[in-house]
Amino acid sequence: MEICFDSRRLLDNLFRCHGRYTVPMGLSETKLETVIYENPQVLPEYWDSLAGSNIFLKQSYLRACYESKPKNMRCFFIVIGTEDKPLSIAVAQFLDLNQLETFGERQRCMKTVARNFIFKKFSSHVLFIGNNMLSGQHAFATCKETNSTDVLTALQLSATQIKERLRIEGISLHLTVFKDFDAAFLQQNNPNFPNFFKFTTQPNMVFEQLNNFANETDYVGAFAKKYRDQYKRSRKRLQPITSRFLTETDLADYQKTTADLYFNVAKNSAFNTFLLPENHFLALKKQLQEDFIVKGYFEAERLVGFSTIIRNGSTADTYFLGYDAEIQKHHMLYLNMLYDMILTSISLKFEKIVFGRTAMEIKSSAGAVPQELFGFMKHHNYLLNKILPYFFKQLEPKVIWQQRHPFKGVGDEAQQ
Repeated sequence: MEICFDSRRLLDNLFRCHGRYTVPMGLSETKLETVIYENPQVLPEYWDSLAGSNIFLKQSYLRACYESKPKNMRCFFIVIGTEDKPLSIAVAQFLDLNQLETFGERQRCMKTVARNFIFKKFSSHVLFIGNNMLSGQHAFATCKETNSTDVLTALQLSATQIKERLRIEGISLHLTVFKDFDAAFLQQNNPNFPNFFKFTTQPNMVFEQLNNFANETDYVGAFAKKYRDQYKRSRKRLQPITSRFLTETDLADYQKTTADLYFNVAKNSAFNTFLLPENHFLALKKQLQEDFIVKGYFEAERLVGFSTIIRNGSTADTYFLGYDAEIQKHHMLYLNMLYDMILTSISLKFEKIVFGRTAMEIKSSAGAVPQELFGFMKHHNYLLNKILPYFFKQLEPKVIWQQRHPFKGVGDEAQQ
């Protein structure tokens, strides 16, 4: 493999690096070239055509995230192709965990303290091939005739290019992580990740077959009695909180408030690798417009919570949210947000909702089911990489939860 970097810099002092190498493509070997950008404003015109229907790979979303990225994040945009034809696009993110003020304040046990120390000392420089702000496979897209396994092989070489670039800048990369792949993708493509550790964390919570419900009556009517009662109780507890969808003007007016509400939730997470800046939600609304759906919750005139959905084709991807902790406690705000996101998705004719990781039990009580996702991780210290599976098992926050089965005729709770 030959790796070279263009010494020319773009006007904004960002770089493009070029690499040429040979990769097996089916029965023959094909000479591929990569171009790696750091600014989505200069991506080639054909980028969105390769992105297909995945909004998380389209320039509108990438530009919004670039304009409002976390301070410890650096973005890379990769094109892989032959001399005369682009074959695949991909995104990568470098995260410097040393720049975080907090990994999360929910757990203060010795294991958490040890985990945070180890991350700071040995694993603070992480390269994600994929989008660490999302759950699911939003790392790359290919043209129809290109095999995903071949692209992943090429992306491993692209990751080496980025690692080398960082080294030139005096940054020593600790970990490279490829994320997120479901079992069906791995079975179909059987990617080869030599010297990488295959891992899984909390499942992605997904609500499928939304088109079974035409409206709220259908949705609530499908619940077993226990969960109908839960729905009615939570709706009653929500009073007198009101809600409405927020416009771009609203998000500009409430920019500081939404940032504070988001941080209230983020700081109580088990572990954070980034924190969103204040302008993030407004930047997304400016770029995505109607594809970024924000609902605000008000106590009188005071914004006390908000939830977000991104329209990704026929799928509703829930994004970040925020709330006042006391309001959430007294008014069951989070559960009501889940119900509202489901009802919004039903009314907009989405086929499924991706709720992401965390809070699995309460999400399952609203109808979501777990989907296991896998990643591949490699530490660039040979000895640490050998013992990485052991340390990952010891330090990954454990979540014990019980899946709920809220609908009639499904699971042990159906008759309750």
